[in-house]
Amino acid sequence: MMNAADILFTVILSIIAFAGGWFLQRFFNHDDVHDNGGTAQQVRDELDSVEAGQREAQDAIQSVTAGLDDSERAVGDIAETGGQLTESISNAQSSIAEGQQLIDDSGRRIAECENIIREVREGAHKD
Repeated sequence: MMNAADILFTVILSIIAFAGGWFLQRFFNHDDVHDNGGTAQQVRDELDSVEAGQREAQDAIQSVTAGLDDSERAVGDIAETGGQLTESISNAQSSIAEGQQLIDDSGRRIAECENIIREVREGAHKD
């Protein structure tokens, strides 16, 4: 027969075995296998969503790049037009200066002609 110490030892050993079994069952629970499959599908779905987001971001970047290229061309065109305007203004200023010289020369010639006419009239009155 078992004495009290043997019974106590058996009870403690049973409790330890029960606790160990419970711990092992919780630690190595294989009921989550189907849930892992669901989780794997969620991961696939999330990766697909991320991939779609990356494609959209890449498309947006390409669109922005194209817009920047267009802007760069427009700035180049504006700079070229600005250069042409500067050249046209310079040419116009040169033409204005040349015109002013012609006006000044014409004014001197008219004054000379008026003096000649005045001298001729004065000479005609003396005779």
